[in-house]
Amino acid sequence: MLGGYEGVGEALLELLGFGAADSVGIGSRGQIVYQNQNWATSVRGVSPDYMTIRHWGILRGSSFSQRDVDVASDVCLIGQTVAQNLFGDQDPVGQTIRVQNLPFLVIGEPVAKGQTPFGGDEDDTLIMPYTTVQKKLSGISWLQYIAASADSQNDMTAPPIG
Repeated sequence: MLGGYEGVGEALLELLGFGAADSVGIGSRGQIVYQNQNWATSVRGVSPDYMTIRHWGILRGSSFSQRDVDVASDVCLIGQTVAQNLFGDQDPVGQTIRVQNLPFLVIGEPVAKGQTPFGGDEDDTLIMPYTTVQKKLSGISWLQYIAASADSQNDMTAPPIG
């Protein structure tokens, strides 16, 4: 993986003593283009477990794999707001979009999440392997966050570190 981040999430979960899944991540913004349509949206670079952590199912297509992360594949999941604005009623899976003039294959469309508690649109997003965002869109080598999920509510009371 890029920058030696392989296992960082797992190590953190082991240190804290809980966790079913983890995902490193990086956030960005991008102008997404399909034919004569374009849309400005958030771009999330994440690990494959991100969708599991967020309890976010796939409506059409599939998610990306660890191999896609390892090779920084040009693949993405397209949120329903972005899909509606670029494709209308057309199925986006299998189509090629451009982000910063680079082509990306849409491999999946997550189910609608709706509005965040702060009024943002969860579906106004593009989700890609984090290595793809690092290498091809942002040009950075660091990560911005780690997301994790606990196995149970009891695991949420981990002992203090230190």
